Amino acid sequence: MPAECDVETASGPCGVLAVGRCSTCGRAFCGSHRALSFADWCEPCRRARLAATAAEGAQREADRADAFADVARAARALAERGVPAEEIVHREPVWGRNLLGRGRWRHVERPTGIRAWRACAVEVERFGKTHPKHDSEWIRETWEAWVDTEGHVRLRKDGAGWVPIEDRANVRVDDLTATLRTVAASLRSLQ
Repeated sequence: MPAECDVETASGPCGVLAVGRCSTCGRAFCGSHRALSFADWCEPCRRARLAATAAEGAQREADRADAFADVARAARALAERGVPAEEIVHREPVWGRNLLGRGRWRHVERPTGIRAWRACAVEVERFGKTHPKHDSEWIRETWEAWVDTEGHVRLRKDGAGWVPIEDRANVRVDDLTATLRTVAASLRSLQ
């Protein structure tokens, strides 16, 4: 005798001819109660999985927001205690000519108006090329984490431009929350 769908509806068990059995709970399910994204799951198990994933994501976002607030509190404490912050300059390559008319690259330092504290080194992945002939890929590097007087965390490599730590398009940090906690701890050590 073929199995019938065991998924509970508002009026009791579904009872339609089953087309499969759920790999998580073992219930038989019909075509209407098969999970769309998982062929061997029933719809109630898919909904429970989505709810659990959403709850984990919300908790992760709350932890991340708390870590950003922790960094901002540490930066405010440094500013209140009068710990001097460095004036940040941006090194920019500029093409120029010397007295003989020959062109060459030179670096010009431009003030940014930002005052910040150097916090610590951070392991990041940057999308780019290791060699002009190679394809672009994610490259693992060590950058410096700086915190400005308003509590914003920025990443910097070799005096070049600034990248906000939450900018995931160009630079990725593996565990952002743990990295922010490290940055806040290193700021507290400056006090």
